[in-house]
Amino acid sequence: LHDEKNLVTRISPKSVAERAVRDAKIYCEQLYNRPAPEIELIATDPTVTTTHIEEHLHSILYGLLKKSIRTTMQHSSLAHSSLPDPSSSRRSLLSSFISSLAPSQSLKSTVGVPPISILIAQGAQDITIKISDRGGGMPMSAMNDSWSYFVYDEAEEAHVEEKEQAERPFGSGVGMSLPAARVIARYFGGDLSFVSMEGHGTDTFLSLYRDDTHLEAFPELNSSLDKKSFILP
Repeated sequence: LHDEKNLVTRISPKSVAERAVRDAKIYCEQLYNRPAPEIELIATDPTVTTTHIEEHLHSILYGLLKKSIRTTMQHSSLAHSSLPDPSSSRRSLLSSFISSLAPSQSLKSTVGVPPISILIAQGAQDITIKISDRGGGMPMSAMNDSWSYFVYDEAEEAHVEEKEQAERPFGSGVGMSLPAARVIARYFGGDLSFVSMEGHGTDTFLSLYRDDTHLEAFPELNSSLDKKSFILP
């Protein structure tokens, strides 16, 4: 930690979370032309610190908040519209949602949109950050795919990503995907998980290990494998 080239420093999770909240709100307002849902941040101990790479933690929290904002606004928009035709595709529903967020002369109201909450809890060994939203959740059958680098949910992402690429606010960043965020969290001794209730919302838990002496969690090579097989001819 005393090496000037070491990116791992002692940081305040609350301060990083506050910056992620601010950036996510700006992103939402500039991209969708409407205020972000209310985001409540509570820390059991505002002064608690941990060792981490600040920009990595910010990217993780920013990505999680973007997803919570997107699902919350989408679920609220569909809930206040007429019931969709069961034969309609999810892609069509999302396309209608994005169209409803078209820019106007002034920011639209988010009255009736449920808030998002962030709780930072301090333990003897860990710091846990919980992000709770009421964005409709997801079915159990889709949870495993959330951790895949290869599964692409066209209905959920296609139109949104196309719009983001064209209109993303300068310098807003893209946040970190769930599988990448979990790898980074585990590398530093923590973890990332979530519990989702279809029809209601999702609770996401990011754990940070507080011990300064924790060593990086390098993946171990299976001892049963022949190391020669990894040598290129």
